[in-house]
Amino acid sequence: MSTTRRTRRDLLTAKALSSNLRAACRRLAGFGQHAASLPDSNDVEICVRSGLFDEAWYLKGDPKRADTIIGALAHYLQYGARLGFDPNPLFHTGWYLQQNPELAQAGGNPLVHYIRTGAREGRDPSPLFDSNWYMERNPDVAAAGANPLAHYLRWGAAEGRVRRPRPPPLQALPRSPKVSAIVPCWNGVRWLAEALKSITAQTYPVDEIIVVDDASTDGSGQIARQFPALVIRNDTNRGEGYSRNVGLRHASGDLVAWLDADDLWLHHHVGTLVGLLQSHPAAAGAFAAVQRFGRRAELIRGYVPLGEPSHVYWQALTDWLHTTIGSMTRRSVLLDVGGFDETERYSVDYDLWVRLARSHLFVCTHEVTSMWRWHEAQQSAQWAEQLRALYRFRRRYLEQEVAIGDVAFARAMRRRLAEIWHQDHMEAEAKGQRLVVRALDEVKPWISGNLADAECGFIHCRE
Repeated sequence: MSTTRRTRRDLLTAKALSSNLRAACRRLAGFGQHAASLPDSNDVEICVRSGLFDEAWYLKGDPKRADTIIGALAHYLQYGARLGFDPNPLFHTGWYLQQNPELAQAGGNPLVHYIRTGAREGRDPSPLFDSNWYMERNPDVAAAGANPLAHYLRWGAAEGRVRRPRPPPLQALPRSPKVSAIVPCWNGVRWLAEALKSITAQTYPVDEIIVVDDASTDGSGQIARQFPALVIRNDTNRGEGYSRNVGLRHASGDLVAWLDADDLWLHHHVGTLVGLLQSHPAAAGAFAAVQRFGRRAELIRGYVPLGEPSHVYWQALTDWLHTTIGSMTRRSVLLDVGGFDETERYSVDYDLWVRLARSHLFVCTHEVTSMWRWHEAQQSAQWAEQLRALYRFRRRYLEQEVAIGDVAFARAMRRRLAEIWHQDHMEAEAKGQRLVVRALDEVKPWISGNLADAECGFIHCRE
């Protein structure tokens, strides 16, 4: 890029930052006696100057955030970070706090911390960006003293600079890997004992059972304490993603297996999946077939092909790759991607498999090793809400790929998302699912715009 063009763009960026900073300061100054409840003006200033708060991205996550009179940035600093909201596509608030527990304990704001000290210390803003590696790979950026993520988002992606190295090969599992069984539970007293008995009956014994009681009101915790399990109770009902992450943070096994409080493992479940992962060391996770029973009977084999470990990103993007109860995953890769999303109440398992499949391989067997009970109280029955969450996740994935700068991949994703939407819409209309059709119609303008962008080859780039 020519010096003249870079200088002109720098001047335009500086003018925009100056304008944004003046606007933010005017907004905060207008609150008078209520200013004590607003974020520190120095924090506002460094966030604006850094360019790392993307207001459009932040508001896309939840348009209701635009209703606040204090502004999007002030909302993030005051409330959003505590709720796990992300300030830009490559900064993951919850993940950053998990990687820096001392900051979480002190109640500090993750974005402010990253701008002030985290980047200089080589801390990463998300699993998608390696700060140290970026600076080592780009000595001109390091010599200028620039924030690595800010440089990448503003210039690096458009210039084709790489944000992180390829993931290193997975470490070999021990000869007898330790397995952690995690059971999230909310008002599961009806079937919890049966589920826990199925864990203790495994031919390959688990090393620990962790039950996360999501503020149940039916005595589920008392049932769990009758078993050799660590029982953790949430103070309030926080949802599936949060509860699974609580269990993950307390787990110590090499491998993690999940069982819901209303489902069952057959006696060979753990041994079968451990054997698969030992036989295929390149795989980050393994799946076995699941038999649904109760109000609905169905054999679930998922979308991972038989044979050697496979790349299954496009399968994972299209539909649920598999079930959590039929899975076993290396704990290290679960931690690397930040575990489950805690800001959504629906489809968080779908999201986990998509994020893992972007960088890792999976293996499977069609042998049935678990039983999925289908009953009237299940979240899975709330299909319209599940679908809305799916498309919120899909939109996030696309916007991240655009921000990363992978033009060809983003274009392919746009086309695939349009195909998925049309298939979902046709099926919902054929089945007379009016609530589902309505949910899909809500995202139609975004899908149509994506398809048009894909056909003309246009990718929104940050200037």
